[in-house]
Amino acid sequence: MSPETVEKKVQPVDPINFTDQSKSGSLLMISAAYGQIVPKGETQRLKNAWGNPREIEVEADHSTIVLYSKHLLGEVKEHFFNYLK
Repeated sequence: MSPETVEKKVQPVDPINFTDQSKSGSLLMISAAYGQIVPKGETQRLKNAWGNPREIEVEADHSTIVLYSKHLLGEVKEHFFNYLK
């Protein structure tokens, strides 16, 4: 498929179409600083659409981010513990 065809097919499922800024306090974004699957501009676009929730940017790509899993699990636990208070 051409890039244009792919874009047309995935447009209806663009995450931007499902954002709700009133829920930004419950959201924790985790991004890979060197990720190529989700371009940096798209990560920022999504973050803005969600109302700028807390973001953890990991100095990794989408393959090596697993090396940070122990740290990230702690961050996720803390985030939701604080959110559920």
